[in-house]
Amino acid sequence: MIHDLSAPKSAERLYQDVRQSGMTIDVLVNNAGFGQFGSFVHSDFAKTMEMVNLNVITLVTLTSLFVKDMLSQNQGQILNIASTAAFQPVPNFAVYGATKAFVLSFTEALHYELKDTNISVSALCPGPTSTGFAQAADMKDSKLFKSDVMDAKTVAQIGYEGLQKNKMTVVPGFKNKILAVASNMTPSRDLLVWVAGKMSSTKSSEY
Repeated sequence: MIHDLSAPKSAERLYQDVRQSGMTIDVLVNNAGFGQFGSFVHSDFAKTMEMVNLNVITLVTLTSLFVKDMLSQNQGQILNIASTAAFQPVPNFAVYGATKAFVLSFTEALHYELKDTNISVSALCPGPTSTGFAQAADMKDSKLFKSDVMDAKTVAQIGYEGLQKNKMTVVPGFKNKILAVASNMTPSRDLLVWVAGKMSSTKSSEY
């Protein structure tokens, strides 16, 4: 049951395989995703659309398919992986940040819609984490991944605990919490984008 979830219709095929196997899914973790660092104008458009399909379309499709089964049982848990990039526009990471902003908004809305059911829905918004993300996004030399990088197991544990408590949004790490709060308190969107642009202007910049 191996699928390339960035491919069109892969979510539907995975769901059908699960149904045919007779398994019942009580917990759905939408963790698959990748980023693409650099100017949107000069980006590989095919790769960009592959990222949109994986980060957004596949996530929404899997959520739609499995949440209906959860509703029929009136129980289940859904954890969608967003990012601290979801809290502000990120120049040079424009599409990735936008996909994660979508995931955050979608998940928070779904959390509210299901508040009177026994289905928990949470958005996990990690910052830099020790995974293969930096390599895939061509950011392995960035200061972003040189310091304050959280261990993947720690992030997963925090996400799991937040989901058990049915927290709408889970932001692991003190620095990441400060970033999320500061983004909401910035007096103007122009300033928010300017600061984010300065922080992400080069691969050696700190995010």
